[in-house]
Amino acid sequence: MAVVLDVNVFVSAAISKAGAPHTLVQAMRDGQLEVIVSPLLLAELDEVLRRPKFRRFFTLEEVDELLEEIARICEVVPDPEPGAAVLRDADDDYLVYLARHVGAEFIVSGDADLTDADVDPPAITPRAALDTFEIR
Repeated sequence: MAVVLDVNVFVSAAISKAGAPHTLVQAMRDGQLEVIVSPLLLAELDEVLRRPKFRRFFTLEEVDELLEEIARICEVVPDPEPGAAVLRDADDDYLVYLARHVGAEFIVSGDADLTDADVDPPAITPRAALDTFEIR
């Protein structure tokens, strides 16, 4: 089952070794979950993780290692062409277009603007993803 993980899922997993985001990222590492990323998603993740407020959780070296690991483990596909706005926050539209482009079954996000939106494929929370994918 192919999914797109929102940047906030990766960030939450990097901050805390507890909780649904970390369990999903661990499932990705263990080969239980096929995660699709694109250069735009990786660039956003890189920018967010390098913010000074996150230095208390991980070093810049650890950011580099995490990004390399994600690029190695996940399927990296070209960024899809943008289309008409589908979300209130147009900056997240690329996640919907990416998921559609690769035929992902779900987008997993902690962002209520995305999970509350009526999008195809559906966006679900990390907790709902664990239940849906039967990951423990």
